Amino acid sequence: MYPITQRLSAAGYAPWIPINRLQTSFNCNVSAMLSSGAVLTYSIEYSLDNAQDPMNLTQQFTLSRTTTVLTITKTAHGLSVGDWVKLWGNGGANLDAEFNVATVVDANNVTVAIANSGLSAGNGVGWMQTLRVLPLTSPTGNTVDGSYGLDHVVTAVRINVSSWTSGTVDFQVIQGRG
Repeated sequence: MYPITQRLSAAGYAPWIPINRLQTSFNCNVSAMLSSGAVLTYSIEYSLDNAQDPMNLTQQFTLSRTTTVLTITKTAHGLSVGDWVKLWGNGGANLDAEFNVATVVDANNVTVAIANSGLSAGNGVGWMQTLRVLPLTSPTGNTVDGSYGLDHVVTAVRINVSSWTSGTVDFQVIQGRG
């Protein structure tokens, strides 16, 4: 498989890169390469959940909002702080976006941070997808180049630039037969 490279030049998350975990012999390497003089902090995250699995999609949820906090209510959500939620097709609620869980209120409610506009309350009429997110690198505050071999099978990886002052980071994923 050819390398997949994503470049980030600001704080934020790169899109998820799916990993073919069904190979006979699993071998995958991820690396982060900073440009000269880059001042940024990153972590690499992975999920064991299959983003392509229809079981990770649901239409049964409700939304409520107080200023910049959106509360998502879904029975037995199973999420933790930092996990990933994607909403889309929400009937004009202008919430087609990806979020990380900010707080877990209880077994049925989580909150995410959202821009200060749009929906105040209502039923989710579109789709919601969730992935449990785990850190690949520890500590998660990396500020130099790094290369990491995946020693366990994962379904998707991404890079999170948590702070950025200058420069770029190239996130590269190489997967092949071992």
